[in-house]
Amino acid sequence: MGLHPHGIICYSHFVNVLTDVTGFKSLFPSIDRRIATLNIIFLFPFIRELALIHGLISVEKNSIKYWLSRGRNKAVGVVIGGAAESLECFEGTNRIVLKKRKGFFKVALETGAALVPIYSFGETSLWNQMSHPMLYKLQKALLRLCGFTIPLAYGRWYTLIPRQQRVVTVGKPIPVTKTENPTSTQIDELQAKYIQALQSLYDKYKDEYDKDRKEELKIVG
Repeated sequence: MGLHPHGIICYSHFVNVLTDVTGFKSLFPSIDRRIATLNIIFLFPFIRELALIHGLISVEKNSIKYWLSRGRNKAVGVVIGGAAESLECFEGTNRIVLKKRKGFFKVALETGAALVPIYSFGETSLWNQMSHPMLYKLQKALLRLCGFTIPLAYGRWYTLIPRQQRVVTVGKPIPVTKTENPTSTQIDELQAKYIQALQSLYDKYKDEYDKDRKEELKIVG
């Protein structure tokens, strides 16, 4: 499952996939799902156990492939845009980081796992992110050095409580044929197919679920 957009903290993705609040278990009772996150989380005792208990696994390739190899009913959600995409999160925007994310598609081909582009309308409007050219440079530098960054944002009453905002999540699967040693051409073709499917998904529902948008879907990196 490709989860878009990242937003500030991937709020809707965690709620949808790792809890039953929105009815995932009722809709897909046979699917055992996880969300992949930064490997650094699993380097600390206790935090590692908490993460595993709550359905998180490492975003490392071997971890994802191991999970998918455990049965046909296994699914893993990957927030493909990662931390870089969080810096593009502003109210009413729809900016995606996807062009250079080849590993996601390579793993899909190697395992034969179906891809499901998933889009959450309203995710980028749950918080207001503070923005300044100098701050952005510091955040990008932190991202390059550490692999993560920290968006500075606030919600209701200038706290971390998210704003009251309707969030609607849609998705549609893409079948993938297993290819043990995919070529770069095959990876690029699957990526192009995925991007087209994501765009179609967005276009189909944008006027219903994102009427107040400030811009259309943009792939910015």
